[in-house]
Amino acid sequence: MPSARTAMMTSDTITGPLAATEFIRRVQDHEVDLLIGTQMIAKGHHFPMLTLVGVVDADLGLHGGDLRATERTYQLLHQVSGGLVAPAARAASCCRPSSPAIPSCRRW
Repeated sequence: MPSARTAMMTSDTITGPLAATEFIRRVQDHEVDLLIGTQMIAKGHHFPMLTLVGVVDADLGLHGGDLRATERTYQLLHQVSGGLVAPAARAASCCRPSSPAIPSCRRW
C-alpha cells in the first residue's frame, strides 16, 4: 500500500488533548487510509469507515505475572473488534492461541 495515507497513534505521537482531537478529526474527515497504533487507538474511539483491523502480538500481555492478564487481553481484543469498527475484517497474530482470551474473540 505505497500510496496509503498513514497516521500513527501512540503516546509518542499524540502528546496531548489537542493532538488527539486533530488525529481523530483527520480520521473522521477521511484524510487517513491506514491507522497504526498502540492500545490507545482502541480506547473509546469509533471509526466506522475502517474495513480491516489487525492486532499484532495480540497475546503479548499474557506473558507476565498479572493474574488479570487474560481478562485484560480479552477486553482489548473485544474493544478493537466491536467498538472500533463494524462491520470489518479482523485478524490477530499471537503466540499462544490456546489462551482463553484468544478463542473467546473468535466470535468476532
